[in-house]
Amino acid sequence: MKNRDWYTSLVSGLLFPLQERLKDHSTVSVRKAVEVSQWWNRERLEDLQLLKLRHLLAEAEAHVPYYRGIFAEVGFKATAVSSLADLARLPLLDKPAIRANTEALKSEKARSLLFQYWRVERGEPLTFYIGKERVSHDVAAKWRVTRWWNVDIGDPEVVWGFPIELGA
Repeated sequence: MKNRDWYTSLVSGLLFPLQERLKDHSTVSVRKAVEVSQWWNRERLEDLQLLKLRHLLAEAEAHVPYYRGIFAEVGFKATAVSSLADLARLPLLDKPAIRANTEALKSEKARSLLFQYWRVERGEPLTFYIGKERVSHDVAAKWRVTRWWNVDIGDPEVVWGFPIELGA
């Protein structure tokens, strides 16, 4: 095994998963799940999407004050969702609503949230919170995609970044 292969295997197979576990992230299991599901047929993927959507909506209905209010206002029940078309009954979440309801958009179960800052070309930046589950999914998605190009965690790579990242 070449040095690079050995190093990459060590980092992607042991060190990075250990780091993610210590941070209480589910990145490794999420990546494995999406690598399996990427080969499923359309019907099976749509079934999974609907199952996950119902779960997300049920969590929002039970634990997110903003959505609990919106759902009650329009008579929306997460358990009654049978297709993506049911979402048309909900109002769109736009930047003014996020700004006006930042605290109410946090789940009552949320812990260790990260504050995100989304810079916009014109106007006021958008700020919001994300949790470990979201971070895990983002990292897992990038990890899966780079593996399509035979680049794994631990391999050298050049990444185009934003000026704010230059000092990081």
